[in-house]
Amino acid sequence: MGNMPFSPIKIGSLELKNRFLMSAAVDGMAADPIARAQRYAELAAGGVGLIVAGRVLNKEVEFGRVADAVHERGGRIALQILSHMGLGFEPKVDSPAASVVPEGIDIFSNVFPYGRHHEASDGEIEDSIASLARAAKLAKSFGVDAIQVHSAHNSALFQFLTPLTNQRKDKWGGSIENRVRLHREVYKAVRSEIGSDIPLFIKLGVEDPFPNGLKLEEGIAAAKLLAECGYDAIEVSQGLQDFRDPKTMAGTPIRMGTVKMSQEGYFRAWCRDVKKAIDKPTIMTGGMRSFELVEEVLAGGETDMIGMCRPFVKEPGLVKRWEEGNRKKATCISCNKCGLGLMKGLPLACYVKEKWDLPLL
Repeated sequence: MGNMPFSPIKIGSLELKNRFLMSAAVDGMAADPIARAQRYAELAAGGVGLIVAGRVLNKEVEFGRVADAVHERGGRIALQILSHMGLGFEPKVDSPAASVVPEGIDIFSNVFPYGRHHEASDGEIEDSIASLARAAKLAKSFGVDAIQVHSAHNSALFQFLTPLTNQRKDKWGGSIENRVRLHREVYKAVRSEIGSDIPLFIKLGVEDPFPNGLKLEEGIAAAKLLAECGYDAIEVSQGLQDFRDPKTMAGTPIRMGTVKMSQEGYFRAWCRDVKKAIDKPTIMTGGMRSFELVEEVLAGGETDMIGMCRPFVKEPGLVKRWEEGNRKKATCISCNKCGLGLMKGLPLACYVKEKWDLPLL
């Protein structure tokens, strides 16, 4: 029998009470640290085993309040860190990127604009590594229980991993070993700042939805290299995002209209293959909504943890409800109005009653 949803798990030095993880999302609540602490405390009280908070800026010194609130309710919390290099992050300036990508390649949209960019120098890459190490040190000072490096979706680290945006000819490009070099250097730099007593996760895109992008075979090879490097757990996700179908967001990790159980677990096969290839815990994400599916993939040994985000935005007490015996599926309808709210400058929350025009783009 495999791992069950409410059984404890130990990842590195971190002991978690169950197999549920809230995947990272920007919360839009930096201006109100008290409300932010209350929001995360509600998630902890609702039974989420590990909450991964989205990226936090250096000026957000109040995040320690959030960690304390989560711990007071028996929860555990991690912070996600990411590099701000790459295409799409600073479209109005000349940003350092993995390499120069011709504008004819249709991989960016008004959400991740193409932007001016140049091939990052060794010095700029080293600066990015140092910045991530500083961010990890700051995160540890907040009292968090784990740190997650972001290398999925359109993040700068993933742009170094996929051959679609990394066309370098030096030690940072070419072979999969070279394209994953930045991730290994980040691991070493972060560990030198935070020590060995706090788990370091990575969120990893393992395949692109574009021709000539990262293929699953190389994504699995990258996962193996990173597990061997020392990362304590891998959250398996998608690489670059394809926004060209805004009615369904089918080319992204936030697909819309996930209603039937057959539509859930759209990264299930990827995670299962990564799990077979590495000896570190994995986290399966991708539209998980039904307790029956959660139970099935854990019992089958396809993953070690289940990652969800939008369902917990809608129902902070979902895990507790399931544990108490009400196993009806999550009430989230995958309409993406929570993300639309963020784009309108609102806090991350369920706005399903709002009559906003959809889709997002």
